[in-house]
Amino acid sequence: MRQDRDSSVPQAMIEPLEARQLMALVVDVRLPGGGKEVVATSVGQTINLEVWATATGSDNNVSNEGLQTAIGSLLSANIGGGAVSGTLKATLVSPFNGNGSSSGAQVDLDGDGDLDVGSNTNDEAAGFLFARAADTSFDGTDVAKGQSFKIANATFTVTKLLTGTQTDLVYRIRPTTNAYLYVQDGQSASSLTGATFAAGTGVKVTVPGVATVSGRVFNDKNANGIFDGSDTGIGGFRVFLDKDADGQLDSNEISKPVSSTGTYTFTGVPTGTYRVREVFRDGWRQTFPALGYYEVTLRSGDAAKSLSFANTDTVLIKGNVFMDANQNKLRDAAEPGLRGWMLFLDHNNSGKLDKGDDWALSDANGNYRFFNLPAGKYVVRAVQQAGYKLTAPAGGAHTVTLGAGDTVSNKNFGE
Repeated sequence: MRQDRDSSVPQAMIEPLEARQLMALVVDVRLPGGGKEVVATSVGQTINLEVWATATGSDNNVSNEGLQTAIGSLLSANIGGGAVSGTLKATLVSPFNGNGSSSGAQVDLDGDGDLDVGSNTNDEAAGFLFARAADTSFDGTDVAKGQSFKIANATFTVTKLLTGTQTDLVYRIRPTTNAYLYVQDGQSASSLTGATFAAGTGVKVTVPGVATVSGRVFNDKNANGIFDGSDTGIGGFRVFLDKDADGQLDSNEISKPVSSTGTYTFTGVPTGTYRVREVFRDGWRQTFPALGYYEVTLRSGDAAKSLSFANTDTVLIKGNVFMDANQNKLRDAAEPGLRGWMLFLDHNNSGKLDKGDDWALSDANGNYRFFNLPAGKYVVRAVQQAGYKLTAPAGGAHTVTLGAGDTVSNKNFGE
């Protein structure tokens, strides 16, 4: 109920609480400029690194995030045997080199022979990379809803080139409750329920490209996913090595067009993990590989061969035959598929299965498909069985028009 009051009298107000999304302080290792990958080419090479801490809030104020303390280690972690061995060294930067701070001890933290920075003794601060400012610093680099603070410069000096996949230079959290002190949305971390301190991504070190990737792109004329019969290699496609696994050819990723006969070969590929993909083309449908890519992990000297991509310009029609128990014309969760039903393409639109019509049987789950067909217009029908009544689709058939390489799904029949 609303009660009118004298507007001249101050009224009590209820201010809604801010919808606060607590996010961790994240400390990561970067190359100068923000890069995350580098190639090691020789023993004695020095890789310059930076350690950054990012405090991100939930509001749009980029000035109410701050940092005073962060404690952790720098570690070289070998993946698949590692790309390099080396020595890490860190130097704190102002204002995070205040009283009590430490650039850390050089020790082998993981027993791989490399000199890391930090300590494995977590009940005391000695030995760790201990970044501490005299007062909370709010003078960082603005980021979305927060600030980043550079807390240290570091170097990694290569002592040996290895033949493994990669070496990651990472920040490791000191696993104690006193490993950080930061401000988020104007409040100290200690007063924020759920506030955490997390390690972000590191820098990936690889060695010069010494691996190869090869295969073929072909016209899968019978759409069976196998190079057989009259199948031939086809040009006009491009294959690429998808480093970030996003399915897109990015400007920093290796790619090349296939030859006129469909073959491709990448040489000098840097060690690491990639998804080998093709760039899709209008008028074609990929029939193999099933996931649309090959995932390969390459070490020095590896050769990934016979990574072939099957494509067809034929169309694909898919659907399901199901028991429509409640006759609502929709397949509900408890309604099973029907096995062994005959579906056909009614080429002359006679309403019945005639000689020359293409047909297929539904599988154990009621699924069916027509493939290896040219582009065109098709009418899909089901051969009725005794004791059943068709509930869907309306009119008793699905009519579809498909261009080269097109796929259509969910052409279902309720019985």
